[in-house]
Amino acid sequence: MKREELKKLNLTDEQIDKVMSLHGADVENSKSKIDELNKTNESLQSQIAERDKDLKTLKKQAGDNEELTSQYKELQSKYKQDTENLTKELQQTKLNSAVDNALSKAKVRNSKAAKALLNLDDVKFNDKGELHLGGFFYI
Repeated sequence: MKREELKKLNLTDEQIDKVMSLHGADVENSKSKIDELNKTNESLQSQIAERDKDLKTLKKQAGDNEELTSQYKELQSKYKQDTENLTKELQQTKLNSAVDNALSKAKVRNSKAAKALLNLDDVKFNDKGELHLGGFFYI
């Protein structure tokens, strides 16, 4: 969408600014959702490929039952840790996406500069799924 196209529709500059602002917010929201989904997809594909590889190795080495039990416990522990790490990554991606979206809604011109000023360690989701910044306010 371009300003020239909106001018051809006889919209005022104020109307054009509002339309562009709404469109920009929608675009940023869509970009953040796409980034989040892509990261999740890559993580899941990587995890599945690694598990398949581990299972093939385990199947080849299934000769000794005691050794198999030990390897199974090892893999179970590894998968639990991997799942926790992926969950943390996904949560951080969602949090970053929500902060970017909130900054976009607040009409921040340079979101990177604004994020640099925030203490992102204090930014969390509350029980309602809203952003909460260090006990002071909700975004």
